[in-house]
Amino acid sequence: MADNNRVKIEEVARIEVSSRNLARGKHQQLLLHPTSGGFSHSQGLVGFGLVQEFLEQLDQAPVPGDQKPILSLTHPYLEVRITLWSGDEVCLKSRSNRSHMLPFFQNGVETYNPRLSRTLAAMIPKGFLNRKRLQLKRATI
Repeated sequence: MADNNRVKIEEVARIEVSSRNLARGKHQQLLLHPTSGGFSHSQGLVGFGLVQEFLEQLDQAPVPGDQKPILSLTHPYLEVRITLWSGDEVCLKSRSNRSHMLPFFQNGVETYNPRLSRTLAAMIPKGFLNRKRLQLKRATI
């Protein structure tokens, strides 16, 4: 793993985003691979600056928060798996239907960092499952 548990952009071999709507049986997956111009995926390119911002948000101390669960008929799920060239992985997961899909669990540690959600939403293409949910500023059912 990177020094001081910080993930450096040059250490990232790939970023995999899996998004599901369990109630409707929908699933989408996106693989981002480093290239000379940024991180490419099947629908385009994500610039190094945006990926760097996302990695910096991952490095932030967990943001405390408290949201009571609400009833959801959609059962959203989002997972981001960052694989480093060393073989180490960083995993970010959410099953929340709350604002910005918070909280996220990063390797088991809970965080309520909305900047993490907004940056991730900017990295994935329009129309990607749960992208709008990441951007929402209020809870949805």
